[in-house]
Amino acid sequence: MDAVNNRDVRHCKDPLSYWWVSGPNTSWSPQGCRVMLKHEAAGAGDVEGSSLMVTTFIRDTAIVQDEGTKVCGQGKHRTCTPTGVDGKEECWCSASEEYFVQNPEEQPIVFNHGYRVARPPSSLRAS
Repeated sequence: MDAVNNRDVRHCKDPLSYWWVSGPNTSWSPQGCRVMLKHEAAGAGDVEGSSLMVTTFIRDTAIVQDEGTKVCGQGKHRTCTPTGVDGKEECWCSASEEYFVQNPEEQPIVFNHGYRVARPPSSLRAS
């Protein structure tokens, strides 16, 4: 088995041991681990791309507009607001999940480096 897919690591076997609460709006509660796709494993850490960020933890919230109760199901939170038209309301469902990236330290990272040599136009003439 390659190292990226090894689930026999503490943060994957026992994610509840990493649960942490600091206050009513500050906590994390990972449910497990997932392997990231190669293009998700790392990204530019800033606008100019001068740093690299390796993803280790994901907190994701999906929000979907729901007409009636077609989308909302178990584990999803439903929020509705009146539209003011004929007593109708608009509703949204949201579901959040938290998980660790499985073995991010084992993801291969490839750096492509290129350069350009500035030459005056006269240097391009054939001799």
